[in-house]
Amino acid sequence: MKESKGNTLFSKAEFDEILGEDAALFIQYFNITEGGNWEEERTNVPICAINADQLATKVNMSADEWAGFLKITKQKLFDYREQRVRPGLDHKQLTTWNALLLKGLIDAYRSLGSKHLLDLALNNAAFICAELIRDNNYLLHQPKDENRAIAGFLDDYAFTVEAFIALYEATFDLKWLTIARQLADRAIALFYDVKQKHFTILRPKPKN
Repeated sequence: MKESKGNTLFSKAEFDEILGEDAALFIQYFNITEGGNWEEERTNVPICAINADQLATKVNMSADEWAGFLKITKQKLFDYREQRVRPGLDHKQLTTWNALLLKGLIDAYRSLGSKHLLDLALNNAAFICAELIRDNNYLLHQPKDENRAIAGFLDDYAFTVEAFIALYEATFDLKWLTIARQLADRAIALFYDVKQKHFTILRPKPKN
């Protein structure tokens, strides 16, 4: 397999190799340069930089002919790209991100009235409770695995509290308000500096 250089990046030489006699046309179409149009030298992100209809007219193609030609060309570029080593995936399930998702789902539910969105929100809240809230209302920064358990940060608590309050407002289920209050109390105990009268960004150890 070809070494990955960022799965969407191409050099001008690669366009010449992939597209042969059609390369010049699509180097123009996708704004490919010898020096590159991206941060790394000689690398390009294909960007449609000219009017497609004008280019089709220039090469004496109808709109349908151009659409078919472009589809074939994109497939060639895609097939070439598929031979590259794929970049690694980040599988983190951060508490803050889940809380932001939960709040977004609730906002969408309240605006659109879709029960599906509420079901997604409830499933997400159940995940947070099962995987991210430990005994005594301590939050983890992400689900615990066999190697580590990272204690929650202040923003993990803040966004989760906000999301659970919103979920209570959408469902009137006191369970969510109770959890929000418990997490808020824990956050104050962990992060509030009484002497300085402000919250800190300490990283407490999780307690079982």
